[in-house]
Amino acid sequence: RHVRLLPRGEVIHPKTGRPAVPRIPGGPAVENVSDPRLAVVAWMTSSDNPFFARAVVNRIWRQLMGRGLVEPVDDLRATNPATHPRLLDALAADFVAHGFDLKHTIRTIVSSEAYRRSSRAVPGNEADDRFYSRSLVRPLPPQVLVDAVSKVTGVAERFADLPPGTRAITLDDSRVPSRPLDLLGRCPREKGCDAMPRSRWSLSLALHTINGPWLNAKIRNPNGTLAKALNRHQDDQPIIEMLYWTALSRPPSDRELAFWKQHLSAQNPDERRRKYEDFFWALLNSAEFTCNH
Repeated sequence: RHVRLLPRGEVIHPKTGRPAVPRIPGGPAVENVSDPRLAVVAWMTSSDNPFFARAVVNRIWRQLMGRGLVEPVDDLRATNPATHPRLLDALAADFVAHGFDLKHTIRTIVSSEAYRRSSRAVPGNEADDRFYSRSLVRPLPPQVLVDAVSKVTGVAERFADLPPGTRAITLDDSRVPSRPLDLLGRCPREKGCDAMPRSRWSLSLALHTINGPWLNAKIRNPNGTLAKALNRHQDDQPIIEMLYWTALSRPPSDRELAFWKQHLSAQNPDERRRKYEDFFWALLNSAEFTCNH
C-alpha cells in the first residue's frame, strides 16, 4: 500500500482519500496552522515533554562512549531502565537548561572523568561493558578510518568524480561509490544507522586489507609517506619512529624499536622496501590504529 504525497506536503489517508490530520503524539490534532512541523518542534522542546532531551543525550553518550546509558539506544521504555538513571536525568536537564545546545552536551561529556578513563582493564573490571569503569574499545567509524588511512599514507582516497582531496567524513550521500566504505560497513541511510552492527570485520574486508588496493596501493605509492621516508633516510630508527608517530601518535617503546630494527635490516633496496611495506601494513591494521581506545 502506498501513501500519496501532494505537492503541498499533505498526506492522503489511504482509506478515506482525504488529507490526513496531523496529530501530536499522545496529544491533540494540529489544525489551522501554516506549517504543522512548527507544532511538532514546539512539542519536542516543551518542558512538559521529558522524552526528547533524554533520547538526544542518550544518543550523544552512545556515540562518544560506545554504549548508551539506555540500550538499545532507542528503547526508552520504563521497563528498560538506564544503567545510570540519575546521570541520564542530569544530562537531559542540563541539555534543556542550555537551550538544547548539542555542543554544550558534547563538551560536558568529553570533559568528564568517565570519558578520560583508559581502556586498559584492571583486576575486577575485565568484563565490564556497561558501567564505564574503563573505556570501551570500539572500531573507528568507516569514514574516519578511510580518512585516517589516507592521511597517514599520504595518498588521498578518490570518490567517483568528486574533487581530489575530498574527505570521506564530508560525504553527504551514502550512494557515492567507495569499496572501502562499503567493506567497512558504512550506513546506507536506508534505515537507522544505530541498527548497524558493532563489529565491522568480515572475511571480505580481511581479504581486501591483505591483498586489495585500499591499503597496499597506498603503502606502495611512490609519492606516499613510506616511499618518501625510505628515500630520505638510510638508517632504520628515524623511519620507524616517524611511522609510529604518524600512525599511532606515539614513539615506539624500546622493545618495539629493538624488534623492528632487527626485523627490518636488509641486504638490498628491494628487500628493504618490501620489509617496510609489511611493517607499515602491520601498523595500519593494528587495533591501536583502527580503534578508539
